[in-house]
Amino acid sequence: MMWKKIGFLAAVMTLLAAAGAKAGGCSPEAGRRLYESKCALCHPNTPSGEHNIGPNLHAVVGRPVAAAKGFGYSLALAGVRAKWTAERIEAWLTDPNKLYPGTSMAFAGLKSAEDRADIACFLAGAGAGDGAAGTRSPLERELDGRLRDIERLWRDGDARAMASSLYTADAVIAGEGMPQAVQGTAGIEALLVTLVKDSGEVRLTSRATQSLGQGAALMWMTWLVTPRDAAQGSPFTMRSLMVWRKSAERWKIAADMYSVGDLPDLRSR
Repeated sequence: MMWKKIGFLAAVMTLLAAAGAKAGGCSPEAGRRLYESKCALCHPNTPSGEHNIGPNLHAVVGRPVAAAKGFGYSLALAGVRAKWTAERIEAWLTDPNKLYPGTSMAFAGLKSAEDRADIACFLAGAGAGDGAAGTRSPLERELDGRLRDIERLWRDGDARAMASSLYTADAVIAGEGMPQAVQGTAGIEALLVTLVKDSGEVRLTSRATQSLGQGAALMWMTWLVTPRDAAQGSPFTMRSLMVWRKSAERWKIAADMYSVGDLPDLRSR
């Protein structure tokens, strides 16, 4: 599958190796990564409130157990009179069936207490999906909105709209596994057609965003890719470094370099 043949440029790998380490205490950024890889396929985390196999967990901390509108809970949860706290989430992630016997959630639990704390820390953020503890800057919120545009157009299979509305006319996509960089709207559209064909949907999460001056920004991010056909394999992550340029009041991607795998923890820049 083409996704798995594309890698970072050597210079980008050098930057990754120099990325910041995890800060002490629970880490919402580490929790965000873990959530995307272990939880997001079943549990959406979006303000829309749409559910999947599991309930939407947007702003779940402080919400009564089994209270998400429109989701059919098991009897084991439906009768619970309690609210989700960070501590209750950690207990749930340790062993759901031990916390609430008879739950229909088929999940064996996470062995790492650190991982459980990080996920709870992430979910305890203001709206969680809008950034931990409401600390997203105006720039981060703007670019996160553009990531949601990518997800929407990806689900629609609209490679043409992605190429024209999300990438600059001279944008470049490059990686170690590519015979040569792809540049310009026509080439990017052809590449996106192939990638969209291979994958059913993507979920995008920004890890660190840095302003490069007026009208330019750098973003480290992760793609969670779900293959369109289960025979192609399990969901996997892609790490990406994007350069954004703002013109006519809209942010577009000027350069995109990516590879299979996840990012290390990054401190906000």
